[in-house]
Amino acid sequence: MAELWHEIELSPAFHDLDPMDIVWHGHYVKYLELAREALLAA
Repeated sequence: MAELWHEIELSPAFHDLDPMDIVWHGHYVKYLELAREALLAA
């Protein structure tokens, strides 16, 4: 099977961050979906 690889660069939205500027773990899926969409569009 061919290896799929893609890289995206983004800045998390302010409302996704906690007071220590760390992305809350519940939002990881949203960012994984953005990466998946970019991979499939490439």
